[in-house]
Amino acid sequence: MRNSPCRYLKPLLINTTTDICSHFEEFNFILKNPKSKVILLIGVLDVHNVLKVRLKGTNEFYILDFAGAQYGLFDPVHPAADYEQSYICTKTMKPATGPYGTTKSSMLTHAEDKSLPGAAIAISKITCGYLLKGAEDWEKKHSLTILELLRMKGKDKFEANRATLIDGIHSWIDSAVEALKEQAKETKEMLAAGSLGSDQK
Repeated sequence: MRNSPCRYLKPLLINTTTDICSHFEEFNFILKNPKSKVILLIGVLDVHNVLKVRLKGTNEFYILDFAGAQYGLFDPVHPAADYEQSYICTKTMKPATGPYGTTKSSMLTHAEDKSLPGAAIAISKITCGYLLKGAEDWEKKHSLTILELLRMKGKDKFEANRATLIDGIHSWIDSAVEALKEQAKETKEMLAAGSLGSDQK
């Protein structure tokens, strides 16, 4: 998830900064940057994810933002008060399950986003469906979760399991592409017949 590096780096960040930082708060929000124009390609503004920390022994708070460059924010560390005043448009929510475990719910939510045109919803459902089902099937087949794979000790064992996951990903993507081609064909036929409503385009 391009906007969520803090979510996946959170354990590393906490472990490497506990000597100088305390109070680790992760949250999502809609980002604004008065100095940079954001052009949307999918019609909806994605949420941004950062980590707020306090400098140990002080009351100074800072924002760690490792994906801000796409919005014109090239420094990874910002004084929290300045950042919140200048760049936070709408704070949305705190992640529900810490650094891992939110991707599935986020993908399902996006797949059902009613603000998207009908065709975009169909594309999201196909893509998310194949990837999520593929991941779940892989976990059942190997009696192993992806999180457990990431934490696995032993390079050979990790590489062997990782290889099967990568093979699975290739297969899921190929299946999703074929399903998307069929969806595109159906959409073109409906457009040609004039049976596609404006809310479905």
